[in-house]
Amino acid sequence: MAWTTPKTWTTGDLVTAVDLNTHLRDNFNALKGVPSIAANFSTTTWTTSTAFVDIASAFNLNITVSEGSRLLVCMWGSWSAGALGYTSYLDLLIDSTRVGHSTDGLQQLNVSNYGEQYIIPFSILYVSSALTAGTHTIKPQYRTENSSSSVLIRQIQIWARELPVT
Repeated sequence: MAWTTPKTWTTGDLVTAVDLNTHLRDNFNALKGVPSIAANFSTTTWTTSTAFVDIASAFNLNITVSEGSRLLVCMWGSWSAGALGYTSYLDLLIDSTRVGHSTDGLQQLNVSNYGEQYIIPFSILYVSSALTAGTHTIKPQYRTENSSSSVLIRQIQIWARELPVT
């Protein structure tokens, strides 16, 4: 159900059931019924890759949206690094296109003072550009600065929600 721009009321307007259904009920239903999807993972996964790679296929989210909609993507969890002195990176891939900085992604962890024994929380909140109608795939990705190090994801949750065109 699509969002309808609410009517501007003036004194003396007759309020009908059609008006209430269109401008109140249907708009509440449009907000409530927005497509969303989520994944939760609590097992350690790691990589020594210096190029961005998918964290795990269990986190590949597929969501169908309307023409011109945006996605609100939230990812949070905890991570650590396997060696001191290196940086680890997180990013998102939407339809085969990475959305963060070409080198640094959306978030980085410098491990000059941390090691595998330290578990550091992370969070990413991302709003996409306008999308075409259809199904879109979201994949969280990670990499490490040097292959002699590793990045470990200890726990992760990710969800996506359509932000309808208003």
